[in-house]
Amino acid sequence: MRALTQTGGRFAIALAMVTVALGAGAGCSDDFEPYGRLSSLRVLGIVGDPAAPATGETTTLSALVFTPTDEPVTYAWSWCPVPGPSRDQYPCLLSEAEANAFLGGGVPPYDLGGGTTATFTNSLPPNLLKQACTPNPQNPIVFNCSKGFPVQIKVVVTTPSKPEGIVAIKTLNLRFDPATPANSNPKLGGLTATIDGVEVAITDDPDPTVTLPRFKETEIKVGLGPEEAELYTLPPDPKPIREYLLLSWFVESGDIDDARTAYQFNADLKETVPIDRARTNKWKPGKLEDYPAQLARIVVVVRDSREGISVVRGRVRLGDVQ
Repeated sequence: MRALTQTGGRFAIALAMVTVALGAGAGCSDDFEPYGRLSSLRVLGIVGDPAAPATGETTTLSALVFTPTDEPVTYAWSWCPVPGPSRDQYPCLLSEAEANAFLGGGVPPYDLGGGTTATFTNSLPPNLLKQACTPNPQNPIVFNCSKGFPVQIKVVVTTPSKPEGIVAIKTLNLRFDPATPANSNPKLGGLTATIDGVEVAITDDPDPTVTLPRFKETEIKVGLGPEEAELYTLPPDPKPIREYLLLSWFVESGDIDDARTAYQFNADLKETVPIDRARTNKWKPGKLEDYPAQLARIVVVVRDSREGISVVRGRVRLGDVQ
């Protein structure tokens, strides 16, 4: 039992160091294109289904990848219980051999393969994960494991034009306690554009039927119901909590009015941002001289406050003049 407690303490201390390092490494620069502009290889998110696997459950992982052309994409998936900072490309601070030694074996291989999707089975001993999240004299550092034990999912995406690849990560919360509430990925409906006062559907058809004017704002909406912000509780507190939803909007041409919109609530579960505001935006495609292509894509990614994520994609034709 003493060895198990020491294991939990080591996990806790390592995770604390990672939290500080990641916080210190966060930053941004004005030298980049707007967040919502799609012009190069990007990973817009990683979906886990289910979003937070319970002990014994397997989640399927997929990357939301954008490529400016149709060149092939390769993937390298891995996971890590104790990840390092972003400045070092999120290395694993605990080797697979060490993890097996500390946890008594049965640790899933860190390498999750090179497929378009990957799978991860939550087979980690729940009693040890609980110890890493529980304060005691040998484990003075306490982490918020209310959503489950957080592990890192990592994918390196490469293309022929970008052989060095790009790295994307996701926190996957492992539900080791049956009382921890499950989480469903929020669902998005289709996209629409309001043209001459009429809402028309935007599909992801390679030959789109919707044409938007260049350099003129058009109202865009995405299907999103208020029920996608799930109610849940965190035992032992019986008071319900409601998720908030964050929508990220990406366009291939021009600018989107709000790169991010949100559906939010106060402590009494009352809306502070109406659902219609969260699901509505304006798109101003670029001038012909700035974006000569006839077609342009739009992608909307929705995330909930418990690491759930979904996506909807669309494609439009652009007018010849502005």
